[in-house]
Amino acid sequence: MSMKGKVVAVTGGGSGIGAETVRVFAAAGARPAVLDLDKDAADAVAAETGGIGLSCNVCDNDSVVAAFAAIKAEFGRVDVVISNAGISAPGYMLEISDELFHRSFEVNFFSHHLVSRAAVKLMREGGGGCILYNASMVAVNPGPNLGGYGAPKAAVLYLMRQYAVEHGKDGIRCNALNAARVRSGITTDKFIAERAEARGVSKEEYMRGNLLQHEVTANDVANGFLLLSQAEATTGTILTVDGGIGAGFPR
Repeated sequence: MSMKGKVVAVTGGGSGIGAETVRVFAAAGARPAVLDLDKDAADAVAAETGGIGLSCNVCDNDSVVAAFAAIKAEFGRVDVVISNAGISAPGYMLEISDELFHRSFEVNFFSHHLVSRAAVKLMREGGGGCILYNASMVAVNPGPNLGGYGAPKAAVLYLMRQYAVEHGKDGIRCNALNAARVRSGITTDKFIAERAEARGVSKEEYMRGNLLQHEVTANDVANGFLLLSQAEATTGTILTVDGGIGAGFPR
């Protein structure tokens, strides 16, 4: 699947799933813009993949607007935007602090709106494009002790569909990817141990607890984004990259 000459912007691109996504798109020929709160991390991935690194706080509108202005100045347009940045927010609903719950919505939901709004404005100028959202299986399959993360992710699915409805006429496709149990900046060894305990299984059973008995990797997710970027007749949908988890089937 060639992306030769296409410009792709990835938020949270300095590490984890974001960095692997940059690598996969660059290998397919895309010119990447790596956006991350950690400018050094963004620069490192950009240097590795022949792109540009940009400092971007996805929760700050001025920072997001400045990042997309820099993309326009460097490349003249953007073809694919992958809104990937996020944080973990574990906690039972009666115990999670208001501060963490609000922060989770700020990063895991509202930031996607800021990025989408900036992306749409630039894509309109270029005649269209594709916005892809890193949602999560928990958006449709809630798990214990994870409501602070799952609630904003569920809202992201609605946000994706709303942008799809409003901007299909502009040639802009919007789709989401629901992954599960991927080792990344959020899914640390500690997080895996906590989730396995919450579900009453071993860590290995938790990571391979799907129909294919396959531990999903960041590369699997990145290739899912690449696939969605090529689906020119598809908008407003959800792609699952979770090895097959029945309770996470979109419906």
